[in-house]
Amino acid sequence: MIRPVRDGNVPAVRRLFLELVPEIPVGTETGFRHWLKSHPPRAHFRGVVAEESGEVVGWAQAFFDWHTSEEAAGRAWVGVLPSHRGRGVGRALAAEADAHLAAIGARSVESFARKGSEGEAFAEQRGFVQRRLEIFSSVDPREVEQGALEPLEARLAGEGLRLAPLSELRDRPEALHDLDVAVGSDVPGEEDVELRYDEWMAGTFAAPDLSWEGSTVVFDRERPIAFCLLQVVADERRAENDFTATRPEYRGRGLARLVKLASLRWCAGNGIDPCTRGTTRRTCGCAPSTAGSATAKPCAGRGSGSHWSDRRRADSRRPPLGSCESESTHFGRESAHPCARHARISAVGSASGGGWP
Repeated sequence: MIRPVRDGNVPAVRRLFLELVPEIPVGTETGFRHWLKSHPPRAHFRGVVAEESGEVVGWAQAFFDWHTSEEAAGRAWVGVLPSHRGRGVGRALAAEADAHLAAIGARSVESFARKGSEGEAFAEQRGFVQRRLEIFSSVDPREVEQGALEPLEARLAGEGLRLAPLSELRDRPEALHDLDVAVGSDVPGEEDVELRYDEWMAGTFAAPDLSWEGSTVVFDRERPIAFCLLQVVADERRAENDFTATRPEYRGRGLARLVKLASLRWCAGNGIDPCTRGTTRRTCGCAPSTAGSATAKPCAGRGSGSHWSDRRRADSRRPPLGSCESESTHFGRESAHPCARHARISAVGSASGGGWP
């Protein structure tokens, strides 16, 4: 049976994500519930579950990407537990996603699959084209060499800059939003970022898993100029470097390295192991995002994920998201995992295929 998600399904859906995308740290149950409820009305978010004998065995989500200025940019993902694949569950969930995106008028669709997974083949069969690659890496914070942190902090202090926890901006959301907007297009393929203040407040600033003490920021006097946002699941002793960025006019001075090292120092002192991050690159051969870090290493045995996008014809003869040829690709802002910055879960994929990529 396929039906809309209910609040009582949150623990089961979260467990599904933990099983299907182990390389992406899924947030807490509270954070996941917050993510489900924080989509604005204009996103037209729809989440459905597939149940067999009362057990949630699959999940589908489809909505407009509300972090981009691109018009009618759709996002979708389907995942099915390995033990329930081969029974048509993924196809039924994908049909639900297709129907919803067609109904709201989506002109493009983007999703995500693990590299080399069944999901990649499923995506190709549905007319999707690979556009970006995101490599997930992790590090034990206790093993990170911190010798460069204090000299770097001292040098920057001599330039009038100071390092602080993100909590210094808790009473200044406008300043944090301004920084987020200024650096929001740093990730390859996410150049059309649009962060409306009220939606950003509900989705990012109010995210339960955002660590205000573990996240770090650099100030030039009172102006925030660089940050590392850390999402933490304390009970499971894990965290994600969700986003690291520096204002363009301050780059090349070691600020990104400073905030990342400082956040990893906090992780080491608070029992976090591991800390994970994703580095995105276009598959056209462009250089990786500057959000990468020399302190991290690829997740052992986990692999990478590919972003797939499809822009399909919308005319009077067939639905805009039916089985038709791919024309062109548009990229907007997509989510990396539940409860993370800007709700990036909109495009995570299954661990070994099944359903949308």
